Amino acid sequence: MKGYNVFISYRGNGNGGFLGKEIYTDLKYCKSEAAQTPICPFFAPACIQKGDDYKRVIAETIRSVSCVILILSPGFFEGCTEKDDMVRFELQEALKNPVISFIPVVMEGFKFEKEVSVIEGLFSDDEIYRFKHINAINHHGVYDFNTEADVLPAVRKAIEECNTNVAANKASNVIFDFANFTPAEGRKVLFGNYPQRLLKDQNLIHRIYEGLATTETKKKDKKYEYGGESYYNISSSSFNKRVFETEIADNSHNFYIVQPIRWIEIFTSEKYSVLISHDIIDAERFNIDRNSHRTSNENEYLPPNDWAVSSIRRWLNNDFYYEAFSESERSVIQYAQIGNNKESCYPEFARERPDTTDKVFLVSHKEIYMSRKGVARVSDYAKAKGAYSSTSATSDGYGDWWTRSPGNLDVSVENVDRRGCLDAYPFCNYVNDTAAGVRPCIIVPKKELKYDY
Repeated sequence: MKGYNVFISYRGNGNGGFLGKEIYTDLKYCKSEAAQTPICPFFAPACIQKGDDYKRVIAETIRSVSCVILILSPGFFEGCTEKDDMVRFELQEALKNPVISFIPVVMEGFKFEKEVSVIEGLFSDDEIYRFKHINAINHHGVYDFNTEADVLPAVRKAIEECNTNVAANKASNVIFDFANFTPAEGRKVLFGNYPQRLLKDQNLIHRIYEGLATTETKKKDKKYEYGGESYYNISSSSFNKRVFETEIADNSHNFYIVQPIRWIEIFTSEKYSVLISHDIIDAERFNIDRNSHRTSNENEYLPPNDWAVSSIRRWLNNDFYYEAFSESERSVIQYAQIGNNKESCYPEFARERPDTTDKVFLVSHKEIYMSRKGVARVSDYAKAKGAYSSTSATSDGYGDWWTRSPGNLDVSVENVDRRGCLDAYPFCNYVNDTAAGVRPCIIVPKKELKYDY
């Protein structure tokens, strides 16, 4: 079978097929640079021959591609309720491959939040999130759409990332448990880059803004590049600990310098190191809402404090992962198979929970207790995002941060507080609390690390 690396999924009725054919033709004839992998798109009407086993060809093709372009025309998901629906079959086959990227192209009249209700009983929350994707491409008609400008960059990125992941991760997942790892001495590592320190040089800030007029400053969304350095420009918020769950925006936009991320080695094995960020480097809710979440099993729901269905897990393995690490760094971060069964320090709330496989994760209460690395300062950027930072004499600049261990309610999660407190009954926050900070964890081969910063 031909080496297809892009699959175009569309709904036959309406204009989805016409747009699918247009994208197929454009991608088929686009030119590749010498170092780039040639694009070989699959579009069923053009690629399936008479007499072929349609489902077999679809399944084998999807198994080998790097990305699936979803032509989201109005009613795209409606037919998925039928057991033999081909779009449903294509989506199910694609979801079996965790390396595949979904590239949604949203046609006029398609409303995701409205139409996704049709498939809420067929796919899990995590699976639906993969379809939605935060960087969907909008199609408002033939005169406002260009495959080369709008679709091609996303396709090339997906192929590049897939090739990197396949090459770098042929080995089995690294199982993170205490049979394989032991507490480490806390050696320090620099790895990846992330906005951290507030830029206070007013002259430099002025030059960054001036550079926008001369293209000396390059700007993409909130990220600015000037003089070989990168900065994030965001509006600042502060958290008032005296008023429960209250963030106060000061409406000022400040620059935060992108700097190397400092890590601490907390566990080690013969080949691998488990690293946790030295500081609290961002602020995110553990889960956006406090409702139960559907899993891949049709009738199974998990509470909002379960790591497997948390929005912070999706954020760490998507937004943070691609922002913090370069392509070469992503290629050496291992898939960590982490256990979540009965992790809670509150026995009455302990339950069997599914294990997960992640590139970036949060430690459990037990893991951080064994490593004794609970105290963490809050970066300027995390404060601006709303993370609480203590101002007391004994813990000035330190903050509270999430673990992945469930708390004393289905809507709460265990936190490590500003004193690094790891008592038998630890501090808990509601899943949608805005003040808890984030200390990501990754597993990296020792040979890829340079210790001591």
